[in-house]
Amino acid sequence: MDTKSTFAAYGVHIPVQGSAWQETERVEQELAALTDCPDVSYMAGGDDTQEQLFLVTYRQYVPPGTHVSADATPEHRSVWDAQIARAATALGFSDLAGVHDPSWLWITEVS
Repeated sequence: MDTKSTFAAYGVHIPVQGSAWQETERVEQELAALTDCPDVSYMAGGDDTQEQLFLVTYRQYVPPGTHVSADATPEHRSVWDAQIARAATALGFSDLAGVHDPSWLWITEVS
């Protein structure tokens, strides 16, 4: 039986060809080297192949039947936005600017 986990996150979807897991090792290594983006990490979501990749600055597991309320001021989000933009550019995803602006996301993992 499949299990599903849901996360509330702030970030951006990164379009990738094929499985996001093919990109995660490279993304993880390059993010570790970006000292000016300390809040940025990645998540892979979707079905058991984890076919979607996200750059996120905030994530929280949301247990079934509950809700989440994230407190982030506009100033805090602007810092996150700048870090996500720098990370996306450093990772070679510079074509996201203006197309995929960071926002609040629901990311589901099915395994």
